[in-house]
Amino acid sequence: IDDLDNLVVAQQGSLTNHCPKAREKGLSDLTKQINQLTLAEREKALYDLHGVSDHLPEADPQQVEKWLHQMDQLIPEQAKEHPGLEIALKKNAQYIHQERMKFLRADEYDPVKAAERMGYYFDMRLQYFCRLTAKHHNDECACIVRDLTIDDLTEDDLKYWRTGFYQVCREKDRAGRIVCIV
Repeated sequence: IDDLDNLVVAQQGSLTNHCPKAREKGLSDLTKQINQLTLAEREKALYDLHGVSDHLPEADPQQVEKWLHQMDQLIPEQAKEHPGLEIALKKNAQYIHQERMKFLRADEYDPVKAAERMGYYFDMRLQYFCRLTAKHHNDECACIVRDLTIDDLTEDDLKYWRTGFYQVCREKDRAGRIVCIV
């Protein structure tokens, strides 16, 4: 009966220190099963575990170049509607050029949506960082065309950041779970 109890506990996933034989057997069986998976199956299992099971397949490099070229044509149009993007283009067009792929992937390789997202992103950087840091650092909004650092935060931002905070996102992840940022 003692072995039967250990087996039931192991099958329920409650492998505790109270039943080391069941724990060892359960873990070794699991290890054997994992080792029998192909690399693709392991990767899919990890994506499933982290809620990104419907991840994007890698696109054809030639097609990606066409989409990036489309974005190059769309970005100046977006800059007319988004002052943050307009400022960023004037300050450092190369930085904008380097950032395109992030937006293209985020919008599932749709260059129109990616260029629009880029416009909103740089507007938010202008609103939340540049105006504050220009006064704080007297840098005329240099942070819009470089990666942000902790130095870009104001004293109030730093106080808030140090106290800890959380945010529940409006959108759920790809697996339908609530996303909470701590």
